[in-house]
Amino acid sequence: MRLVKLIHVAAPVALLIALASSGTALAADAGTKQSHVTAVGLHNTYDKAAYPYLADALDTGTGLIELDIWVFAGAAKWRVSHDLPLVSMSNNCMSGGLRGGNSNQVFGKCLDNLKAWHDQHPGHRPITVKIEMKNGFNVQAGASAGDFDNLIRT
Repeated sequence: MRLVKLIHVAAPVALLIALASSGTALAADAGTKQSHVTAVGLHNTYDKAAYPYLADALDTGTGLIELDIWVFAGAAKWRVSHDLPLVSMSNNCMSGGLRGGNSNQVFGKCLDNLKAWHDQHPGHRPITVKIEMKNGFNVQAGASAGDFDNLIRT
């Protein structure tokens, strides 16, 4: 399982994913509600100009990162990029681990990077991942909300 907890919020194109951990003083108290927590967040965390690797952004100690996703038909239907990525994506998610391989990967590789970082940092503070669905879901392209749920749980 890639992520520990999925929280759907009211807006249909906004999802929050929380990577939870426990066991150290850095982790939130188990009784703390998310609605009672504040955190510093990073806008457009996938931007290579700000962070060459997604892991670099996570290493800052941020409590929230943001990934913009575009949905299209085809093999690369969950594309991570700020601008409309018709030809190519632009992001700091890596194909070969946290700081190896190639950048400009699909959302699934970003999730793999998040899981790898999470596994390498036991006891880290909870991290909320804000997903901005730039053009919404696309059922005809095999990219429904249910498909998204399946993607983050594989």
